[in-house]
Amino acid sequence: MPDSLFDLMIAQLQTIEASTPKRRQSSRPAGEIRTGGATEAVLNYLLRVPGFKTEAQIRFATGRSHAAVSWALLFLKGRGLVKAVPDIARNARYCRYCAAKGAGNAK
Repeated sequence: MPDSLFDLMIAQLQTIEASTPKRRQSSRPAGEIRTGGATEAVLNYLLRVPGFKTEAQIRFATGRSHAAVSWALLFLKGRGLVKAVPDIARNARYCRYCAAKGAGNAK
């Protein structure tokens, strides 16, 4: 039995820490375009089809979900593989996307 309230608190914290499962290492390294993934599908589509495309057109062509295409476009835009311009036909907050020059060499 602990001698003081402080010792009791320390013992409880150690028990909680010991029972907490350790975080596993991811088998998918961050920052890589995986074969068969949404990012690869989006990049391949934009490389294959010329011109600027809306996110909806990319979703329809790749068959991927809104979330998957949105994250893929953010990732590709961050790596400089995709260009985005405002879609002034609808609203400037929407974008149209195309593959950047040299994006085909990134794969």
